[in-house]
Amino acid sequence: NLTALTGVDNPGPFGFSLDSRGNLLVALFVGGSNLTSAAGSFEINENGTLTPITPVVAATNEVDLCWLENNGRYAFGANYTTGTVSSYRIDRDGRLTLINPRAGVALDTDFPAPENPGARSQGATPLDLGISRDGDFLYNVLPGSGRVAAWRIRGNGSLVPIGEFPGLGQT
Repeated sequence: NLTALTGVDNPGPFGFSLDSRGNLLVALFVGGSNLTSAAGSFEINENGTLTPITPVVAATNEVDLCWLENNGRYAFGANYTTGTVSSYRIDRDGRLTLINPRAGVALDTDFPAPENPGARSQGATPLDLGISRDGDFLYNVLPGSGRVAAWRIRGNGSLVPIGEFPGLGQT
């Protein structure tokens, strides 16, 4: 029961990854009246149960954290509704600390909908994330714009935009 572990009503877990020490990092779409983005980290016990390390770290003013990926030192979460990527530091004990709630921003969050060129879509809608094998680059699928965004991950966990690349098709 994630609600009992996080202390948050309706944490709505979505995506997750494991850090380099095997701790579970979870994207928490926090629903209800406190709609926001948050992440949590948990130790996986020998019997399969979870012990909270950092049950909730909110990404202030961001909405719909729906994926969380990491390179061992930093974790990144895609905020579906606000068109951003939040960044977190992963400490040696698995504790998460918010670095920047808007570490990455989709270039344009208001693309024309292909079925109705005069109307506007819901935006870039950042979704799934991936990190290069060397841990130096972050990629984000943007189904609202039909693009993939790319950033270089700096040594301090900040993101440097490389660009957005078309070809996915809009959803």
